[in-house]
Amino acid sequence: MQALTIPYDDQSFHAVFAILVLQRQALFTTKYLSDRCIKYHLRLTVSICMAPSFYLLVVQAGTDNMVLRIKKKDLDNIFLQAGKCYPFEACGIFVGKRIGGEKDVGEVYHTKNVLTSSAYQIDPIEQLKIFEKAELQGLDVLGFYHSHPSCDSFWSEIDDERGKLWIGYSYLIVSLKTLSFNSYVRRKDRVEKEEIKIL
Repeated sequence: MQALTIPYDDQSFHAVFAILVLQRQALFTTKYLSDRCIKYHLRLTVSICMAPSFYLLVVQAGTDNMVLRIKKKDLDNIFLQAGKCYPFEACGIFVGKRIGGEKDVGEVYHTKNVLTSSAYQIDPIEQLKIFEKAELQGLDVLGFYHSHPSCDSFWSEIDDERGKLWIGYSYLIVSLKTLSFNSYVRRKDRVEKEEIKIL
C-alpha cells in the first residue's frame, strides 16, 4: 500500500474522500476500507493530512475504456440545477453499476457547492454520506459532475488539478453557455474524453 501525503487545502479537500475521525472513532476502519478495495478491485492510498481530525484517502477505479450511460431526465435535471446555481457552479455525484464496458448511472445526487467563486467544492460530509449509501445499496460511485456557467464543457486546468486524486472516475461537465456536455476520465498520466450514451 503506497503512502501519499496530501496538503490540506480547498482543492485537495474537494478531490478526496474525507473520513472524519470524531473523538478518535473512525467512521470506517482501515480493515473495512481494505475489504472494500479488494472487493471492487480498487487501490487504496491512506494518509494523515495536516488537519489532525481527518484521514484522507485516494481510491483508484478500474482504468479500462468505458462508456458512460445516463438517462436523459437525469442529464436534464443536472442542467436545471446548473441554471438554479448560476452564476456559481453546480456539482454532484452519480452512482450505479459497472457492467462490462459500460458505467450505467442509476442515481444522480445533486450536492451543495460550498464555494461562492468560479469553482466548486462538494460538501465533504454530504459526499461521505453518499459514498456510504452507495456502498450499503451495493452500488459503485461512478463519478462526479459540475457545471461551467460561462464557458464551454472543456476540461479546465482546475479540473485537471482536482481530478488527479480520482483516477479512473468519470467527470461530467455541462455548459450553460453552449448547452453542451462532455465526460472525461483522469488517467494516471493523461485525461481522456469518455463516450456518453443518453438513455
